[in-house]
Amino acid sequence: FDAYAKRAHWAGLLLVRLNSGGGSVVASIMIAKAIRSSTRMRDTGIISVSEGDHCNSACVIVLAGGYRRTVGGSVGIHRPYFVGDEYLQMGYKDLQQAYDGLYEVLSALFKQWNLSRPLVDDLFAVPSTGVRILTDEELSAYGLNKDDWVLTEEYNANVRAACGEE
Repeated sequence: FDAYAKRAHWAGLLLVRLNSGGGSVVASIMIAKAIRSSTRMRDTGIISVSEGDHCNSACVIVLAGGYRRTVGGSVGIHRPYFVGDEYLQMGYKDLQQAYDGLYEVLSALFKQWNLSRPLVDDLFAVPSTGVRILTDEELSAYGLNKDDWVLTEEYNANVRAACGEE
């Protein structure tokens, strides 16, 4: 994101608009980490699900990676699933270990990104063959439709330092 903005000579707001039914959970984690590591996204970036758009499945992980999140459309969650021939060959025990590992990775990332702890539990509770559309209250409780709370407090501290406590 930083390199793209620099090449484009763009100094303004950087908007990432999501409208996706999902995809690879591994790719979504990589995209979310790239967003999270971007100085431009931290300083002026917004992740948005616009009215009429949707962000389901793995897309939610990308949404979670944003520092500033706005949701006007729908967001749906379900348990991630693995694709590829190697997973067809796995037995129950190996698949259990793969899911345990994914659960731990998402739990650590969401904690690092200041999102609600129940998000991963609720995500894993929905079968991969369905989608649960989140209400505005659930989006807010998870932190998916608002700014990272640590970033907000950093901003508030800077305003207080510049303007005083009143």
